Amino acid sequence: MSLLRDIINLVAPPQCVACSCRLSASESILCTACMAELQQTFYHRLLHSPSEKMLWGQLPIEKSVAFFYYTNNIARQLILSNKFRSRPEIGYRLGQIFATQLKAETSFFDGIDMIVPVPISLLRYAVRSYNQSYPIAQAVSRQTDIPLRADVVRKIKHTRPQTSLARTGRRTNVEGVFRVVKPEALHGRHVLLVDDVMTTGSTLLSLASEVAKIEGVRLSILTLAHATRKIHPSQQDGDIEYSIYGIPMLESVSDDDDKVIQIKNSK
Repeated sequence: MSLLRDIINLVAPPQCVACSCRLSASESILCTACMAELQQTFYHRLLHSPSEKMLWGQLPIEKSVAFFYYTNNIARQLILSNKFRSRPEIGYRLGQIFATQLKAETSFFDGIDMIVPVPISLLRYAVRSYNQSYPIAQAVSRQTDIPLRADVVRKIKHTRPQTSLARTGRRTNVEGVFRVVKPEALHGRHVLLVDDVMTTGSTLLSLASEVAKIEGVRLSILTLAHATRKIHPSQQDGDIEYSIYGIPMLESVSDDDDKVIQIKNSK
């Protein structure tokens, strides 16, 4: 296989998805220069991420992270190539990189029992031949040894692409389109929902609302990208925002570490 791969690389050398330059043997998907230009969110370094706060008051999400911002050309090329251009290996590689980073820097995966990719409709699967969220979830599962379950929920209705709709129409477009088909597998579990990009959060909210109906379920979210204009939020705000069972709260505290710990433990 190594010889065959070398021959293929010689005849058709792998190229950077963003700039099309030839990749070196140590590079994959993106060249080093383009990887450096990818705007990472570093949400995992915040007490509560902006993508988590988007869902406060709607669902008791425990934690939510995103790898990079969906704002520059490189990010868009990665997401669109993974979703529409038959390049699931892009999603896999990015999921692999992100999971490795999270494992090295945080305890994000501690306590998570199951990884569930956001499903797509049968019609869209027939056209695309794969679910763009699956390779991301598969890579995270292999890096963490957390079981991947793509069989516990289904998308039972075909919907218009979310990108073609205004913000107000996105939520109604995905209402009631997901169904839990194996509730016994979810009972009492901490489930990590995985998707390629969070924009308004409507798709993830619709899916999470169904999963949350199962007794004892806890929910967290991982996406590759977050579409937001708020880039690089402050990690040292004067006020630390937190939520209790999904209800947003605000409390003024000093920079004293003991008070920060006390707030985190009050959830």
